[in-house]
Amino acid sequence: MHLTIESKNTNSFVPGCLPAQAKIYERLEDLSGKYESLFAENAQRSFFFSKPWFQNLVDTALDPGDVVRIFALELGDTPGTPAAALVTRYHSSHGQNYRLRKLSSLSNFYTSLYAPLRSGSSYSPSHLGVLATAISSDSLAWDAVDLKWLDHDAPVFSELQSAFREAGLVVQTYFCASGQHWKRTSASTPPVGKFQSRIQSSSPD
Repeated sequence: MHLTIESKNTNSFVPGCLPAQAKIYERLEDLSGKYESLFAENAQRSFFFSKPWFQNLVDTALDPGDVVRIFALELGDTPGTPAAALVTRYHSSHGQNYRLRKLSSLSNFYTSLYAPLRSGSSYSPSHLGVLATAISSDSLAWDAVDLKWLDHDAPVFSELQSAFREAGLVVQTYFCASGQHWKRTSASTPPVGKFQSRIQSSSPD
């Protein structure tokens, strides 16, 4: 089963005239053919941004009960042209028996680099604000968002921090072996973010 959700935050954060939609997908195969060029373009920066790498993780590295969740920003008509996307996963039993409701990057121990996928021709840092808002307002109500492994020195690292803060998250970076993360603590605290170096946050009352 797949899920596609249009965010209420359609044009706010996005400069220019093209209509923008924040969407959520639950399978790589649910992405339109327009995403092929987004993956191919990002794969030129790193193999770990390529579609074959993410597909490999889906096929071999998901734990039982894990579900893929892709937050994407699309410009133009439906299906829109992707400008940015975060490929993530979560465990289907999140929130049960006091289990932390955590959204994690689709990555594993062998992933040496992770980042939002971005279109060179249409990406703007403001697009991350749309994705961060979609995550913070997600019906699954995340306690923690853990994105690893990000490049601490890349501009997108600080852009993500700003985006999550503007979406109401409390962000705290930390260093761990090779990267950074995001986390949200509870419904009564602002969301938390972690990065490869690390970030935490919690949602306002």
